[in-house]
Amino acid sequence: MSQSVHTDSVPNGPGANDDASGVSAVLELARIFVNTPIDTEVRFLTFGSEERGMMGSSFYVSQLPQSDIDRMVAHFQMDMIGGAEAGENHPLGGLIMYTIDGQKNLVTDLGASASSRMYDVSVPYGQLGRSDHQPFHDVGIPSALFIHSPVEPQYHKPTDTLDHISKEKLQQAASIVGASAYQIVRPDTPALDRAHVSPASVEYNFEDRPVD
Repeated sequence: MSQSVHTDSVPNGPGANDDASGVSAVLELARIFVNTPIDTEVRFLTFGSEERGMMGSSFYVSQLPQSDIDRMVAHFQMDMIGGAEAGENHPLGGLIMYTIDGQKNLVTDLGASASSRMYDVSVPYGQLGRSDHQPFHDVGIPSALFIHSPVEPQYHKPTDTLDHISKEKLQQAASIVGASAYQIVRPDTPALDRAHVSPASVEYNFEDRPVD
């Protein structure tokens, strides 16, 4: 299983939300997981050159042995998860899970279930590429992008600064991803088919929501 973010920003963009917010979340989840009993390998990844066409993640996936691809059951991508003004009036601050093909998968099932348990609202899913979940999907690894949508007015601008970051939205998104991933890596779920420990499935809807 893997969780990833990108570390680059656009020229003249400070990148507080895009994507220092994601970087802070993946570092915090790594800090938590290293002290948590798990029985599954977790890769915490940070990629460069996402803004130049997902170059870092594409290279990483291209170098993976087929044996690694075959045993990677899920990929969680976080991008721009702290924008205070993103999401308009959508529930959960506009958090949505985008898949490449617009279909549900293991990642979205776990994300919707985790958000329903933690916040009484199921995160919806949609269809979108444009981030580092694309190369993982292309080799058959269930993947989804967690992001607040529509994006904030500061997107790709010099005003993408720390004063436009919501700590609450950042914690919320990271908590949902962390709880979702834990359902895979916890010691009592070696196969994800043990209903008494796997999260109950919930209803969650597709939304045709433009990101910008």
